[in-house]
Amino acid sequence: MLGDDLTAVHDQDAVGDRQGFLELLARDQDGGAGARPPLIEITDPRTADIRINRPADASPTRVDTVHVINWKGETGEVIRADMPLWLMRFSSVNVLSQLGIAPEKFRLTVADVERYGPGIVVDYGSPGRFRVLVWVD
Repeated sequence: MLGDDLTAVHDQDAVGDRQGFLELLARDQDGGAGARPPLIEITDPRTADIRINRPADASPTRVDTVHVINWKGETGEVIRADMPLWLMRFSSVNVLSQLGIAPEKFRLTVADVERYGPGIVVDYGSPGRFRVLVWVD
């Protein structure tokens, strides 16, 4: 769990972010009202066991910011980045290509992210080794 991984970080911003991450995860994954799976679910990238959950209906809420948190278990380092969603339009390489998967098979567009709306795009990691959380709002 990301919250457990972040407890080792003593940076005040990261500690403050931890609560926000836990709230975000609870909102999208608790099975309650409004719960939904992440836009991208990665079970095993080595076997391309990946699902893109494109919603049937577009979100009524506009998104404009992509947030990325990368936690490294070996060092305890947390790297955060926030960027405008429109920057994705300049890249022909999508998020999954960073995992070594052919972009043609799992193409994710800005339109897909906008249609999905606010929430978790991907939450992937290996317990004790690393964790990557990407969300939009």
